[in-house]
Amino acid sequence: MRAAQTHSVLATIRRLDAPERDEILSRIGEANLRRAQDALPVAWLPMALHMLISDHVRDVIGPERNVVFWRDAMSAAFQRPFLKSFVAMTVSLFGLTPAGLLRRVDGVYTHVTRELGAMRYEPVDERSGRAVLTGFPARSFRFICYVEGLQGCLAATIVIGGGSPHVAVAAHDEQGNVSYDVSW
Repeated sequence: MRAAQTHSVLATIRRLDAPERDEILSRIGEANLRRAQDALPVAWLPMALHMLISDHVRDVIGPERNVVFWRDAMSAAFQRPFLKSFVAMTVSLFGLTPAGLLRRVDGVYTHVTRELGAMRYEPVDERSGRAVLTGFPARSFRFICYVEGLQGCLAATIVIGGGSPHVAVAAHDEQGNVSYDVSW
């Protein structure tokens, strides 16, 4: 995972109320926090470290709030220089719409992740479609945490495009495949 994404997650943790924030940071541990924070935004962090952080977030705030947490974390990531230029380029090509941004979900996913499967968007009409992730290494990580996180990230993408998001998990399996019905 790109360090820039993990940096956005850490910044979102720090915006939580003190009891949750402190519990999550304590569980992550000082050495892991330092390793994540000290990495340059363009550097690759081990997915095991990123998921350790993500799993502790989910364990403390619960699965319902995890989706919202990731929406906030991805919104912050879109404001950081690492993805801000990518969004600006996409907007110049396709316009600032949810559909325009979702058309490039494969590029954003490849830009932020490595060896975590492939992402694509299949439009249904002007205001809806299906986002599909295939080949995530589900046996190596807690996949449901990633499914919820990606759900929040897709919602943030729709918001950045000016839409009111509806993102629902359509199907997922233990082989690392998940599809989302998205609309705005």
